[in-house]
Amino acid sequence: MDLELPEELRLLQSSVRKFVDETLAPHEKEVEEKDEIPRSLIAAMGESGLFGIGHDEKWGGQGFGKLGYCVAVEQAGRANASFWNVVGATSGLCGTAIELGGPDAVRERYLPDLFSGKKVGAYALSEPGAGSDAGSLKTQAKRDGDAYVIDGAKTFITNAPIAEVFVIFANTDPSKGNKGITAFVVERGTKGLEIGKNDEKMGL
Repeated sequence: MDLELPEELRLLQSSVRKFVDETLAPHEKEVEEKDEIPRSLIAAMGESGLFGIGHDEKWGGQGFGKLGYCVAVEQAGRANASFWNVVGATSGLCGTAIELGGPDAVRERYLPDLFSGKKVGAYALSEPGAGSDAGSLKTQAKRDGDAYVIDGAKTFITNAPIAEVFVIFANTDPSKGNKGITAFVVERGTKGLEIGKNDEKMGL
């Protein structure tokens, strides 16, 4: 079995490492002390292509696949795990959920901005009583005309304080157990969406 990276991914690895060392690493202490990543750095990460590396070019990604994504986030995490997390939650979780399960209209609306870093995403699954056992989540979504009303609480949601796009998981039919769980895309500013205080988690 050949465990060596192909040439294009070695070049990607070198390019991302250079960007991390020159652009992100000098701000590591600041990020750790303030527990936030300056928006200017997130913009720079977007311009470098970090958010879209592992995703389909059709939706604004770079087309390097999941191995390319792993190579990139490994390098981003060399400076501070927070840099990896903002990418991972935006494109690896939020973006992937939309890319895999969303209709084309939703993909077209959100993925280009997520994969370019123009918007930050969050993946709202964990709840106070449902973390590792996600199938037991209590958040419910009830149809109201052409829309749904989501009622529940989430916790430890990476990027929540700065995210503009949330993928929120809720149960539309509790009688079906985890088979009734559906993912909803909710934009920041939506009526009723409240963001709590930021929990200190060692920069994560």
